[in-house]
Amino acid sequence: METLTFKGQHLEFLNDDTAEIDAEGSLASGKSVVALWKELIKLKQYPGIWTLIARWVDSHVHTLLRPEFERLARIHGTKLTWNAKESCYECENGSRCFAFGLQTNEIAPDRKFGKIRGLSVSRIYVDQAEQVDPSFPLELRRRLRPNIEARVRGEAYPTQLTFTPNPTENWHWLAKDYPANNPHPSRKYYSFSLLSNAHNLPESLIQQALLDCPKTHPRYRSVILGLRPEIIDYEALKKKPYPPDSAGALFQAAKDELTRYRPW
Repeated sequence: METLTFKGQHLEFLNDDTAEIDAEGSLASGKSVVALWKELIKLKQYPGIWTLIARWVDSHVHTLLRPEFERLARIHGTKLTWNAKESCYECENGSRCFAFGLQTNEIAPDRKFGKIRGLSVSRIYVDQAEQVDPSFPLELRRRLRPNIEARVRGEAYPTQLTFTPNPTENWHWLAKDYPANNPHPSRKYYSFSLLSNAHNLPESLIQQALLDCPKTHPRYRSVILGLRPEIIDYEALKKKPYPPDSAGALFQAAKDELTRYRPW
């Protein structure tokens, strides 16, 4: 059976066991496909493991995420049986993958997280995570617990929390939790560009995207490169020093001298 091929950053992501990963990327960069593929690998690699794949809106899980997951499972060679009563896929080796939306209509904290409180899984993957309420990541992290049955057998399933949003704004909770310079050993930020997935896409799609968003376009950075907006230090720009012998430097020196004697 033919299978999918991953290389570059996508392959690095597949092999990355960092506790938490934020894999941001442009449209058609393959971020959702590689993330779902990774979940299928783990379901087969660790018999009996419990996992969760989710989106913010429940209907989007059933109309978008689940069909893609099932299609990839057929390619992967993993047989899945949907258990509608418990909202999960069951595998032949005893593994389970829950699939539902995180959003509720409740506001009170004791009900807002009702869908996930009490859930114990080893892995969580959230697609289109830019839509997720900023209060949820803390709750999701608490769902990653040791599997009781595995522990009784003397086994331990590795845990991981993965998000795949479109490139976020720098004020977004994802950008704050997962800075681009990766300062936290337990958290990893990836950025997938459209071009990094070019080998899986029609050439016409790439050319059309570059035509829509050339390098001079304000959305080139996010739509093509899959990057967050550039951080500009406006204060540094305003305080750029004048050349020593320029009129601006002489004026600033005179102004500073005057301030010394007239501090008001």
